[in-house]
Amino acid sequence: MADRDLMALGEEIEAAEAVGGDLEARARAALRAAALPQPAGFGSVDAMLGVVEAALPGWEIALDGEASAGHGRWRCRLRRSSRTTDGDMALGTARARHPAGALAAALFKALAILAPR
Repeated sequence: MADRDLMALGEEIEAAEAVGGDLEARARAALRAAALPQPAGFGSVDAMLGVVEAALPGWEIALDGEASAGHGRWRCRLRRSSRTTDGDMALGTARARHPAGALAAALFKALAILAPR
């Protein structure tokens, strides 16, 4: 999958209520193409943490947000390591209604940035 397609996929996941149907199929295809593990479900934080760990070993994951029924506001930032300084760029950043969605979106955005040109 091309880097612009991975970025678009991350943005689509950010905007989605949930990752299912065609969106889930495309996300799974992108993970397969990158030889990454398949999560049990894109709604599971534990499953998405496992995929991020496999894709970006040793990277720092910052996940924070507000839990509320149907209107959560979650942010995820992925950086190369926890030893980075505040000036270092977070390579994967995303916002979503659910924490697992924020993790998935940030992962695809980071993969897009890291993709060979």
